[in-house]
Amino acid sequence: MKQFFSYFKILFIIMGVLTLITAGLFIADMVSGKTQMRGNQEAPAERVYDYAGVLNEQEEESLRQHIAETEAAVSVDIVLVLLNESLYAQYGITTDTDSNWSKCMRTYADDFYDENNYGFDKIHGDGALFLYNWYEKDGQSEKGGWLSTCGSVYERYTQSMID
Repeated sequence: MKQFFSYFKILFIIMGVLTLITAGLFIADMVSGKTQMRGNQEAPAERVYDYAGVLNEQEEESLRQHIAETEAAVSVDIVLVLLNESLYAQYGITTDTDSNWSKCMRTYADDFYDENNYGFDKIHGDGALFLYNWYEKDGQSEKGGWLSTCGSVYERYTQSMID
């Protein structure tokens, strides 16, 4: 019986050492991720665009602070765009379907990100943009949100995770 426990004692020591190595690597990865320097100096400093006028100044500032803290922790650009306009009209869409709504939202979000040169590590690099459109008029609703991802964020999140 003593031999039996002796055998498992070695197994537990090996597992403990591997656990310590894994924990050390995890901590080192976290520390290095937090100190990663921004590689893109071309992107504007603004991260909250309230074109819909739904936020007050205090809410916008609170979001800016939260976004800045999160960006520093995860090393990606995070942008919020709020609209209250017809993207169908902007893109010449005449039929209200889910695929047309998705196409308009994706195009607007991707274009906004690209035109403003967002990306933490490089232009059009690591980042995410959340677009929310409040538009409703004459029974037509384009209300809803869209998450556009780029770089490491695109690689990390699948479409089902985003949904």
